[in-house]
Amino acid sequence: MIFHRMQHAIRADISRFFQHPLNLEIYKGTLNKNIFQNFIEQDKIYLKAYAKVLNHISTRLQRENQKKLFRELSYYISQTELKLLDKYLARSPAMRFFSRNECIKISVETSEYINYLLNLANDASVEESVAGVIPCFTIYSELGQMMQEKGVLTSNPYFDWINSYASPKFLAYAKRMAITADEIAEDIDIASQQNMINAYVKAAHYELLFWDGVYKTATIQQNDLPNRFAG
Repeated sequence: MIFHRMQHAIRADISRFFQHPLNLEIYKGTLNKNIFQNFIEQDKIYLKAYAKVLNHISTRLQRENQKKLFRELSYYISQTELKLLDKYLARSPAMRFFSRNECIKISVETSEYINYLLNLANDASVEESVAGVIPCFTIYSELGQMMQEKGVLTSNPYFDWINSYASPKFLAYAKRMAITADEIAEDIDIASQQNMINAYVKAAHYELLFWDGVYKTATIQQNDLPNRFAG
């Protein structure tokens, strides 16, 4: 199965995902609030683009069940994940005085990750574009489960965030994406399957770079968001 091969390709990095200071401090509840705010600000920019990418991929898929899944995923990101981020952003004193478009600058890492997914969705094969969007679900679902298995205190200020990525609905979507990858891989040759694995690995790498970026740059800057990501 292609998804098993994808996971095997990044297996050595799974511990790096959990041990990343951003995720480790979220789990412990010790992450500086300014860093977390920077994280959710950048995540919101990313997720808005990600939802559009998912919707675009749905138009390229051949099977109706796959099209429906990716439309559902796009809607879920827009209506659930983004609203959770808004709850956290509403607690920020800075957001009470400025609109987000005035305050938030897209980071280099966020921009590069978004551009990578946009390029896949528009120019790469549909199987590569599917593989590239899967890590956002599978990596976070693994993180959420690992954190819950280790035990998360309800007093943790990031309890809701952790719970959202270990929720039954999120885990089910991650599993359905993996199944879709396996279905698509059945109809393509070995070289195309390897391209899927490569796209998955590269997207996973961008997740790490994204975390690096938000962890090291925890400041609100003047808006410099390209129009292509607005709306």
